[in-house]
Amino acid sequence: MLVWAVAFPAVAADDEPDPLANVTVHPDSRSTKVKSALLSVWRGVRDYADHHGLSSLPRFDLYIHDSKDDAAAAVRDWDWDVFDGLARSGSAHVLVGEWGLATEVVAHEAFHIVQFEVMGHDDPKHACLSEGGAEWFGRRHRSGTLDWDRDVADAAEPFTDERPDWERLDRLDEFQDAVRADDVDVYTFCFVVFDLLERVHGRGAYFDFLKLLGSKDWRAAFEEAFSEPPSEFSERLDVWFESGFTDWTTAADRRRAEEAAEAARQQRLRLRELLDRRVYSCNPALAAGCIL
Repeated sequence: MLVWAVAFPAVAADDEPDPLANVTVHPDSRSTKVKSALLSVWRGVRDYADHHGLSSLPRFDLYIHDSKDDAAAAVRDWDWDVFDGLARSGSAHVLVGEWGLATEVVAHEAFHIVQFEVMGHDDPKHACLSEGGAEWFGRRHRSGTLDWDRDVADAAEPFTDERPDWERLDRLDEFQDAVRADDVDVYTFCFVVFDLLERVHGRGAYFDFLKLLGSKDWRAAFEEAFSEPPSEFSERLDVWFESGFTDWTTAADRRRAEEAAEAARQQRLRLRELLDRRVYSCNPALAAGCIL
């Protein structure tokens, strides 16, 4: 998973309930260390309550493990040699690394908990969009927003000429196999995919997507939430890379813009015709409806 400086204010507002009240940290001595990461996630979620319905971070236990043996004793069916975090409904586990506790990993796993709560289950249904979202929140916590566009471009640049098919990175087991193979940094790639999705459609639409995943397959949920099929977003992603990360306009966007422009032109013609009739084709003896 991943690693990031605080992008969202790491304090709770004076007039709001404690957004971390439902989070229990194990051991408690780590609570202070992880607080900024948890608040960072909450600040990135809070303003979209109309879409996800949350009033605080969901209830979950956060376990911080100082060694792989400790982590393996707590979660035996996980590859702690490859992954440094894990989230499942109701709990998240983070492994302390060689250089200490990476709070961006805490943010990453905490956002998975948010995803699960909004979906109503812990099956991501599309691994790349799930992991990309968690990675996005982790990086925002680590790096902040000051040079965000440059940071995203730097992360995306290695995929300019060749990149995975994000649509096919839907199964979690295959995503994890890709991580183990280490041929492509799929976490970073999916972070870039999510960033574009958030730029184009907004975070609220993403939470709508998560809610729809509670009952729909990911393709149907995607099209309903984002008002475009995955194939159009794939075209958008290609344009994004080919433009040097400056444009994401698709052929469908251009067609819609042309249709809107033509509709506006037709409306102007109708108004002009109506005005002409009232000015030049009017019986002055019947003043009503005439412009004199």
